[in-house]
Amino acid sequence: DLGAQYINTINSQIKLSYGFAWTDIGDTTFGTSAADPIKNNLSMGIGGSYETGRTKITLAYDYRHMTRDTDWRKRNHIGMEVTLPVLT
Repeated sequence: DLGAQYINTINSQIKLSYGFAWTDIGDTTFGTSAADPIKNNLSMGIGGSYETGRTKITLAYDYRHMTRDTDWRKRNHIGMEVTLPVLT
């Protein structure tokens, strides 16, 4: 695996991050086993977080399988996390 991430701190409450990852470089196989090989995967993503007090909101997007011709639903992912004092 190979990857990099850059975190840009805008101020004490807002952080932006950008990154990429290339996983299973060269594809992973399991010899003579019946298990399917794991193909390499190139992905990139962006995210942002806002923190105030003990509450934090993070929004992230990633684009995966950049080297393969596959369905757009397998390529695009978006997510959000809300962290509260007693619940994440």
